[in-house]
This record gives sequence, structure tokens and C-alpha cells, in this order.
Amino acid sequence: MTDGQFPLRHHLHLEAGRKKAKLSQHFYSFYDLKKEVQKAVKHDSDFKDLEEVASCILSLAEVGHVLGIKYLQLQIQNI
Repeated sequence: MTDGQFPLRHHLHLEAGRKKAKLSQHFYSFYDLKKEVQKAVKHDSDFKDLEEVASCILSLAEVGHVLGIKYLQLQIQNI
């Protein structure tokens, strides 16, 4: 898991290019957890880090919110 696409796009792809290594197809797409959680809970402000996103997901799961369990399972299946 990374915080945004920069580490994937910059470091991983750049290093693979330097080493002339071919990356698997799944390295060319990613799931933006911050944006998806923001949409699902209609969170107006931006989360400052992944820890805050995880805390939001855990608190929702504790009260049985669909995001806490079913929503994430569906998103993981789509990866």
C-alpha cells in the first residue's frame, strides 16, 4: 500500500526501467483508498494520511457500516 500514485509511478517504474525489468500488469493500475473512502462516507475534507483513512474504516466497521466490510471486499475483488 502506498500513499498516492507517486511511489508507484516514480520509484517502481523508474527502477524497473533502469534494470530493463518488465513489471506485471497489476503494477500499472492501483486503487486509491483515500478517494474511495472519501466518496463512500461523503467526507468533505482530504484525509491527511493513510492512518486517518484506516481509522475511519475501522470506526465504521465497528458500527457495522457497509463500508467497513462489504464495500472493501467488493473493491478488493475488482483489483
